[in-house]
Amino acid sequence: MAYEDDVKWASDYVRNYNPNETVNYNDSRLTNIEAQRRVEQNQVNNTYDKMINSSDSYYKNLIDTQKEYQDKQIENQNAQTEQTIKEINQQKDKTQRDYQKEQRGAYQDYRNQTNAYGVQAEIRASQGLNNTGYAESSNVSMYNTWQNRVATARQSLNDTMTQYDNMIAQARLTNNEQLAEIAFKFAQAQAQYALEGFQYKNTLIENKQTRLSELGQRYDTKYQNMLNQINTELAARRDMFGQANNVIANYNSWKQSQDQWEKQMAYQRERDAIEDARYNASRSSGGSSRRSSSGGNSGIIASNGSSIGSAAVNGAATAAGLINNAFSFLKGLG
Repeated sequence: MAYEDDVKWASDYVRNYNPNETVNYNDSRLTNIEAQRRVEQNQVNNTYDKMINSSDSYYKNLIDTQKEYQDKQIENQNAQTEQTIKEINQQKDKTQRDYQKEQRGAYQDYRNQTNAYGVQAEIRASQGLNNTGYAESSNVSMYNTWQNRVATARQSLNDTMTQYDNMIAQARLTNNEQLAEIAFKFAQAQAQYALEGFQYKNTLIENKQTRLSELGQRYDTKYQNMLNQINTELAARRDMFGQANNVIANYNSWKQSQDQWEKQMAYQRERDAIEDARYNASRSSGGSSRRSSSGGNSGIIASNGSSIGSAAVNGAATAAGLINNAFSFLKGLG
């Protein structure tokens, strides 16, 4: 019968099914997402690193150009006054205040980003990323950004203060007011360029971190969606395993009924042969009543056999229906 081929398929499915099957995190559908994530992360890092390096070169060239201009003016000027030195000291004080302001601003930015009740924390919580490797990585990244700002500002302050001190000492030695003025203007320009360069560089760093964060969230969503799909497939295979077992159970039930019916019919045919022999013998001796009685028993047996046969047919129809349902379910998985 055709459905016996389907039962064979169900038996093979049950035999080959792994009841301990779990998510394979080395599934190419998952590893490909992680590989794509790394490619895009590298692209973002490379893009912003190039911009940051270009920014450093640009502002260094501005400062170098300004230095060359100062050197030319120094050759033609030789003036120095205490007022100029005072102005330089005032600029030093302002630079110190600006440095302190930048330090406080950097720390406040870091506190805002790592605030357990802040916007970033709410975003991570809504995506289920709190207390994960991603949340820890984000906190480390924000801490590093803060420390880089602090270190850069401190280095900029130290460099600028050193330059101011050198300019004042040179102005006093040469006693040239104009020289001190030129030096002051150069230091002012240098400080301005350094500040602009630092601010622009810091903006690039923050934008880079934002891009990486957005990219990470996007790929986390893609990864989770694919993981959900794989879990759905595992559940579907478990359901198919149950369907296949049902098919096998119903087929075995039908087969048992079929075997019983065939045995009954073989027994009936043997009885009929015996009764026919007895009937023929009785006719030779002039009697027929026993055949009639025998025929009645035969009818009862035949009726029973017919009932068993009907049960076998109904069982076959039930088995075939379950098999068709199971295969319809399998096609639905595809």
